[in-house]
Amino acid sequence: MCGFVAILHKDGERPVDRTILLEMTGLLKHRGPDDSGTHIDREVGLGHRRLSVIDLGGGHQPMQGPSGATWIVYNGEVFNYRELRAELEGRGVRFRTSSDTEVLLALYEVEGPLFVKRLNGMFSFAIWDEQIRTLVVGRDRVGVKPLYVWNSPKALVVASEIKAILAYPGVPRSLRANSLPEYLAFRHLAGRRTMFDGIDSMEPGTVQVHRGERVKSISYWTAPDGNAKSARIGTKEAAEQLRDLLTDSIRLRLVADVPLGTFNSGGLDSSIVTAITTKLVSQPVRTFSVGFNEPSFDERKYARQVARDFSTIHEEVVGDAISFAEELPQCIWYHDEPLNHANSVLIQQLSRVAKKKVTVVLTGEGSDELFAGYPRYRLPRVLAGLRRLGSWPEGLLGAVLGADGSRKQKLIRAALGMEDEWLIASNARFLLDEDLRELCVGDTMADRLRDVSGGSDLLSRTLAFDRVNYLHNVLQRMDKMTMAAGLEARVPFLDYRIIEFAATLGPSTKMPMLRTKAVVKKAGAGLISEQIIRRAKSGFGVPLADWMRRENSLGRYLDMLCEKRTLERGWWDRSTTVHFVQKHRGGEDHSDVLWSLINCELWARIMLDTSHLSSGEKELGTSVAFSKELSVM
Repeated sequence: MCGFVAILHKDGERPVDRTILLEMTGLLKHRGPDDSGTHIDREVGLGHRRLSVIDLGGGHQPMQGPSGATWIVYNGEVFNYRELRAELEGRGVRFRTSSDTEVLLALYEVEGPLFVKRLNGMFSFAIWDEQIRTLVVGRDRVGVKPLYVWNSPKALVVASEIKAILAYPGVPRSLRANSLPEYLAFRHLAGRRTMFDGIDSMEPGTVQVHRGERVKSISYWTAPDGNAKSARIGTKEAAEQLRDLLTDSIRLRLVADVPLGTFNSGGLDSSIVTAITTKLVSQPVRTFSVGFNEPSFDERKYARQVARDFSTIHEEVVGDAISFAEELPQCIWYHDEPLNHANSVLIQQLSRVAKKKVTVVLTGEGSDELFAGYPRYRLPRVLAGLRRLGSWPEGLLGAVLGADGSRKQKLIRAALGMEDEWLIASNARFLLDEDLRELCVGDTMADRLRDVSGGSDLLSRTLAFDRVNYLHNVLQRMDKMTMAAGLEARVPFLDYRIIEFAATLGPSTKMPMLRTKAVVKKAGAGLISEQIIRRAKSGFGVPLADWMRRENSLGRYLDMLCEKRTLERGWWDRSTTVHFVQKHRGGEDHSDVLWSLINCELWARIMLDTSHLSSGEKELGTSVAFSKELSVM
């Protein structure tokens, strides 16, 4: 698990400046605190920061291939590399190290760019083939590991994080046009767009071959989109198959030469991952969880129960209002973009604690998007059933919901009259159009509708849409917050074999009688306690509404929203912003709106307005110092 930069000057003549390459690579030091290296071959420059996980002494990068004509920088892990290595040795390839990096490079030399189809892992890479003057860049199937691209007429720049690209001369620090309404509504952008003008996230499951000004993009894997033929199996049989697949996925993801643990919240997914992990290792597993002093947000009793059940060595982090506010700006810097999830800050805090004991953690990400785990997935299922009965049941449902004015009920009522494509694209939204019309003018849906795929049923199409969009954002959160602490997070539910299996299951198997995540719950039976299986899904919430009313916490950022500097930015309506702040302080809950506004303004001050932060974490200092510095920007 590492970070890298690759630069290609398309004219083939202009050499890469080593000073610039070193500055860009230095911005990724948190991703790779153990080692660094660069390689320049005239128009190409490769820079790398390494977190040593496999072959601690022999995996230095950039790494040269067996032929001597190829070089690689690589971020991630390939979990089936030992099998691939044995196959290559049988074909006469000789290896100098025990690293998975060398296996990737050797496989490329034997099979070419589509070698990625053979990999089971999470990865991004850049390979320089000096013999044919070609740069090959690629990314894993679902985008567990990040890779960003800035492609101008004269240069291609790719990197593991956006901040490294911003250090390249000529890259603008500017907001992507028309992106604010969509971010405010959904807290992320659909597809591969970022909040930065001209910088995109590379498409997962894709390899790009760059030779001078020419580029060829190859899709080597496509996430199932709901068109897959449903298997005629019930929940019980599906659960048995899932347990077998997940066990093998975890077995593969235990490959490491460093200590491992799990993030265990006491929820269904992380508890199953912890249970299977303890059965596959001989030593006690270390587990880590987050709690709160606010009882309605605290899940520690469930995490402790799992720790007792499996005799893990358990540690906790308690989230508090003051440290949360102090560390929020730094987490935005690590994330590159405004945060989607408030729990990102807690994940970063937990990662720092875990890093003291382990270098790798397994997590439960991905299960909800594959097996219909969020309560909001009930709505497409309900509407699909109601529409088969005609139009009157929808009207009856609207009447039953009432009109209490809550944002959640307004979202549901708005969905009742939507066409399928709009309903799918709107399923994960936080704000209504009426809120957005008051705040700013813009179309939140145009780009999202491009990613709505066809399919056989509404639920499957919604899940497919979320895997491409919402899940991608979840994965970037986990990667950025763990790597900020030099910790590697692995996601066994997102083994591509499990994704393909989940796509074969019909709605009645995934959500029988509107029971969310029925297959996963059945798979957990006999592995974890019934109490954990039966408990209602609570998510990983943060008491934002209360903390925003505390001046020693997020309240300071509400003051920031009303500052002249913020309001003169012109991103949203002045009177509406002040109204939301005043109403929230008066007791109404507008934390959803205010969280998005706070993140956008902090992001603008950190990533757009300033250049002095570009020299990396050494200038950030402590979180407290960074927060104070921002207050005077």
